[in-house]
Amino acid sequence: MPDNSVLRPHGLVIVTDLDGNETVRDTLQCVHCQAHWVVVKGSGRRRGWCMKCGGPTCGAHACEVGGCVPKEAALEAEEKRYGELARSIQGNFVPSASGILTPK
Repeated sequence: MPDNSVLRPHGLVIVTDLDGNETVRDTLQCVHCQAHWVVVKGSGRRRGWCMKCGGPTCGAHACEVGGCVPKEAALEAEEKRYGELARSIQGNFVPSASGILTPK
Protein backbone atom coordinates (compact mmCIF):
# COMPACT_ATOMS: atom_id res chain seq x y z
CA MET A 1 0.00 0.00 0.00
CA PRO A 2 1.47 3.42 -0.90
CA ASP A 3 2.44 5.89 1.83
CA ASN A 4 -0.35 8.26 0.81
CA SER A 5 -3.18 5.73 0.87
CA VAL A 6 -5.91 5.40 3.47
CA LEU A 7 -8.50 2.69 3.97
CA ARG A 8 -11.49 4.92 3.20
CA PRO A 9 -10.39 8.09 1.39
CA HIS A 10 -12.87 10.95 1.09
CA GLY A 11 -11.47 12.06 -2.23
CA LEU A 12 -8.40 12.16 -4.38
CA VAL A 13 -6.26 14.67 -6.14
CA ILE A 14 -4.59 14.04 -9.49
CA VAL A 15 -1.57 16.17 -10.34
CA THR A 16 -0.13 16.09 -13.87
CA ASP A 17 3.34 17.51 -14.41
CA LEU A 18 4.56 19.17 -17.62
CA ASP A 19 5.80 15.80 -18.96
CA GLY A 20 2.33 14.26 -18.58
CA ASN A 21 3.20 12.11 -15.55
CA GLU A 22 0.28 11.75 -13.15
CA THR A 23 0.51 11.54 -9.38
CA VAL A 24 -2.63 10.39 -7.57
CA ARG A 25 -3.04 11.08 -3.84
CA ASP A 26 -5.83 10.20 -1.41
CA THR A 27 -7.46 12.97 0.60
CA LEU A 28 -9.39 13.06 3.84
CA GLN A 29 -12.00 15.63 4.85
CA CYS A 30 -12.50 17.23 8.26
CA VAL A 31 -15.93 16.39 9.69
CA HIS A 32 -16.14 19.83 11.34
CA CYS A 33 -14.88 22.40 8.79
CA GLN A 34 -14.93 20.30 5.58
CA ALA A 35 -11.25 21.07 4.81
CA HIS A 36 -9.49 18.50 2.60
CA TRP A 37 -5.88 17.46 2.94
CA VAL A 38 -3.55 15.07 1.18
CA VAL A 39 -2.57 12.13 3.35
CA VAL A 40 1.20 12.15 3.95
CA LYS A 41 2.42 9.34 6.17
CA GLY A 42 4.97 10.53 8.71
CA SER A 43 4.43 14.23 7.95
CA GLY A 44 4.31 15.10 11.64
CA ARG A 45 1.06 17.00 11.18
CA ARG A 46 -1.27 16.29 14.09
CA ARG A 47 -4.79 15.37 13.05
CA GLY A 48 -7.66 14.21 15.21
CA TRP A 49 -10.70 11.99 15.30
CA CYS A 50 -14.14 13.10 16.50
CA MET A 51 -15.79 10.29 18.44
CA LYS A 52 -19.22 11.97 18.13
CA CYS A 53 -19.06 12.44 14.36
CA GLY A 54 -17.05 9.30 13.75
CA GLY A 55 -14.60 10.97 11.40
CA PRO A 56 -11.24 12.71 11.06
CA THR A 57 -10.57 16.31 12.01
CA CYS A 58 -8.01 18.54 10.31
CA GLY A 59 -6.08 19.50 13.41
CA ALA A 60 -7.07 23.17 13.34
CA HIS A 61 -7.52 24.66 16.81
CA ALA A 62 -11.22 25.47 16.25
CA CYS A 63 -11.94 21.92 15.09
CA GLU A 64 -10.13 20.28 18.00
CA VAL A 65 -11.06 22.35 21.05
CA GLY A 66 -14.14 24.20 19.83
CA GLY A 67 -16.36 21.28 20.71
CA CYS A 68 -18.12 19.04 18.24
CA VAL A 69 -20.01 21.21 15.77
CA PRO A 70 -20.55 19.24 12.56
CA LYS A 71 -20.54 21.49 9.49
CA GLU A 72 -24.12 20.56 8.61
CA ALA A 73 -25.36 21.63 12.06
CA ALA A 74 -23.39 24.90 11.81
CA LEU A 75 -24.96 25.61 8.40
CA GLU A 76 -28.46 24.94 9.72
CA ALA A 77 -27.87 27.33 12.64
CA GLU A 78 -26.59 30.00 10.23
CA GLU A 79 -29.63 29.54 7.97
CA LYS A 80 -31.91 29.94 10.99
CA ARG A 81 -30.13 33.16 12.05
CA TYR A 82 -30.35 34.48 8.48
CA GLY A 83 -34.09 33.71 8.34
CA GLU A 84 -34.67 35.56 11.61
CA LEU A 85 -32.68 38.54 10.34
CA ALA A 86 -34.55 38.59 7.03
CA ARG A 87 -37.92 38.52 8.84
CA SER A 88 -36.85 41.34 11.20
CA ILE A 89 -35.92 43.72 8.36
CA GLN A 90 -38.71 42.72 5.98
CA GLY A 91 -40.82 45.74 5.09
CA ASN A 92 -38.33 48.26 6.50
CA PHE A 93 -36.26 48.51 3.32
CA VAL A 94 -36.99 49.01 -0.37
CA PRO A 95 -34.76 48.20 -3.34
CA SER A 96 -33.29 51.18 -5.16
CA ALA A 97 -33.07 51.36 -8.95
CA SER A 98 -29.65 49.70 -8.77
CA GLY A 99 -31.01 46.88 -6.59
CA ILE A 100 -29.47 48.03 -3.30
CA LEU A 101 -31.74 47.89 -0.26
CA THR A 102 -32.29 51.28 1.30
CA PRO A 103 -34.31 52.24 4.41
CA LYS A 104 -37.86 53.51 3.84
